[in-house]
Amino acid sequence: ERTGRSLVLLFIDLDNFKRINDSLGHAMGDEVLRTTAAWLKASVRESDTVARFGGDEFAVLLPEIRQEDDAGAIAAKILQQFNQAMRFGGKEITVTTSIGIATYPQDGGDPIQLMASADAAMYRAKESGRNLACLFDRELSDRVQERMRLEEALHSALDRQELHLVFQPLVESGDGAVVGAEVLLRWQHPELGNIPPDRFILIAESTGLIEP
Repeated sequence: ERTGRSLVLLFIDLDNFKRINDSLGHAMGDEVLRTTAAWLKASVRESDTVARFGGDEFAVLLPEIRQEDDAGAIAAKILQQFNQAMRFGGKEITVTTSIGIATYPQDGGDPIQLMASADAAMYRAKESGRNLACLFDRELSDRVQERMRLEEALHSALDRQELHLVFQPLVESGDGAVVGAEVLLRWQHPELGNIPPDRFILIAESTGLIEP
């Protein structure tokens, strides 16, 4: 703010990290996190800051960025770094990342808003297929507000019994017999109505609410 220069925040999330913990154990998950931190540090300048927020979420702070293209180039370098497999003994693990990019001050004039903008851009990257970097834009601004509202409401949805299951039958194509059912989660909000899973499952996963 004093110098009138821009500052860029990259919000980075490992894709499908929960599967690594579930299938290979938390010790292996910790090794992946350590390697991720080392790769991120190797991808940025000495003047940049790499931080782990918690879980599999990381942030990179890029001061003294001259233009948006420079931030995009650093994000591309990070994605390229993760194109190789991580090697632990005789085991190889491929991990991809989704990156959201937000710039101060246009995408957020304070830390909380800037992080929310970068987080929204990161979720767009995940929704667009993962292993991508996406820039925050004004179109995402409304989605940031919606996500914050949904996250707040989701915390009380269980206590208010707003979540319920629906069962979609699995039918044998030959004789039409019902052979099973797919169990699907639905959220009926008193004001927002029926909220489809693609609007709240990612939020539940990122906040830890998916467990309860």
